Amino acid sequence: MQKLIKNLSYIWNKFKNDRESFWDELEEQMVTSDISINTASRILEEVKDYVYRENINNLEKVRFSLKQQIIEILKSNGDSKLNISPRPPTVFLIVGVNGVGKTTAIAKLANMFKKNGKKVLISAADTYRS
Repeated sequence: MQKLIKNLSYIWNKFKNDRESFWDELEEQMVTSDISINTASRILEEVKDYVYRENINNLEKVRFSLKQQIIEILKSNGDSKLNISPRPPTVFLIVGVNGVGKTTAIAKLANMFKKNGKKVLISAADTYRS
């Protein structure tokens, strides 16, 4: 989230001048900040609805709406369970840009599965760890 907040400051000036470009860049910033494309689209849909419905031209209100949508998603009680195959093996492909915590997340997942009695195999496929 910190990366998203930092990167947003670069595109806010487009809000008044070029809305379509603003929405496109906002979506791109969310996705590159590890928000899934589906979640980013859902957030954008809600924020755009609010902006156009209320005829919002105030950037602070747009920021507030964006923040509220993200908070609502984080607080939701949706299905956050991992999809485990009923027949082994279950395979997870973890992808992302450098420095976003993939290795740490993989280690935490492996530890969780081992504690739950599962067998774990981790394979690296990048040029630095393979």
